[in-house]
Order: sequence, then C-alpha cells, then structure tokens
Amino acid sequence: MSDDITPAEAPAAEDAQEKPAERTYTDAEHKAAVEAAIKARFKDVPTKEQLAELAAAKAELDRLKAEQMTEVERAKAEADAAKSELEAAKNAQKAAETRAMRIKVGAEKGVPAPLIDRLAGDDEESIAKDADAILASLPKPSVPGSNPPDEASDPADKDPFLKGFWGR
Repeated sequence: MSDDITPAEAPAAEDAQEKPAERTYTDAEHKAAVEAAIKARFKDVPTKEQLAELAAAKAELDRLKAEQMTEVERAKAEADAAKSELEAAKNAQKAAETRAMRIKVGAEKGVPAPLIDRLAGDDEESIAKDADAILASLPKPSVPGSNPPDEASDPADKDPFLKGFWGR
C-alpha cells in the first residue's frame, strides 16, 4: 500500500514528477514553422496565378464548345426540319392516294357522291367492302307510279285504334 497516494498528497506527488523543460523559439524559427505548416496544409490548393490560368483556359474551352455546339445544334435542327417535312409529304401523299381510291371504288360501286368521303379503309378491297355495306343500308328507290311497299304505308292503316282516331 505504499504505492497508494491519498488525495492530500496528490499535489505534492505531481510536483515530484519531472516536467520537461519548456523550449523557447526565436521569431525566425516560429515564422519558419508556421510557413511550413501552412504549406503542408495547403499543398494541393492552387495559387492565385494557377487559378487565373485555369479560369482563362475554362473560358476558352467554353467558347469553343459554344461555337461547336451551335454548329451541331444548327445541323441537327435542319435535319429535324427536313425529317418532319418528309413525314408531312408522305402523309399528304398517302391521304391523296386513299381519297383517289375512295372516289374510284365509290364510282365503280355507284355510291352517292356525298357518301364517298365516308368510305373507310386503307386498300381497295376494304373500301369496296365498306361501299357494299353502305349501299346495302341505303333504302331502295321506288319506281315512279308503283305502289309503295307495305313497310312504307301509314301505320294508322294497320292499327284499328289509330284508324278510329284519325277517322278513317
């Protein structure tokens, strides 16, 4: 227990330990140590001159990219415009060909002129089928001087109640 130190003896024990002697530095040594520490800390940071050179190089690169991009973008815009004009011309040609087929098939089948534009289909066969369907749905014209068919007669003639109502 001789190694144990009581709290009252603690300050005396600390003084008994040897303290390293403090060294004093000259102004030149201090300045050199600070400069060395600063250089070590900022060794990867560019100087003002290097930053100016980098900024000038970046500005030149941006200018060249802008010129190049302008030419590329202009060429791309012209190509896109030509492509859209070509698509529009193809669509107009297809629409004109389809209209010509409708007129041709409609005239061959005897479809009335106001109904020719209503014919549907992309080829002659489908347009012809549609023309046949339209013609089948149209009422048949009556021959002048003939009696109308029973379906076209007045419904009041068939119903006794309606005959009495209308006085027939």
